[in-house]
Amino acid sequence: MTLNYRYWITFRLKQNATWNARYSALIAALNRIGSNFWNEPTSFVAFDSVHLIDAVANSLKTAIDPTTDILLLVLSDTEKCRYIGTPENLSAFKHQFPFAKKV
Repeated sequence: MTLNYRYWITFRLKQNATWNARYSALIAALNRIGSNFWNEPTSFVAFDSVHLIDAVANSLKTAIDPTTDILLLVLSDTEKCRYIGTPENLSAFKHQFPFAKKV
């Protein structure tokens, strides 16, 4: 039996000339590594994956631009968390997610 991990992400992709390509790349990355998606809210996706959190984070990082975008990945029911990009309010982010590790 294969173990599935439950993750969720929230993200903000900067609106610029490459937004559509980055969004499409992010969705393609999610489709490669995940299954059982719930994506009704804007900029939020919950999904299952057989991959460990660092492998998931690295796959998602290649899809976006860490210099302009931000993405938070959380392993549900744990304090395991990764983020890509730089939060504008880093102190508030670190307060809410003190266990987050930058990818």
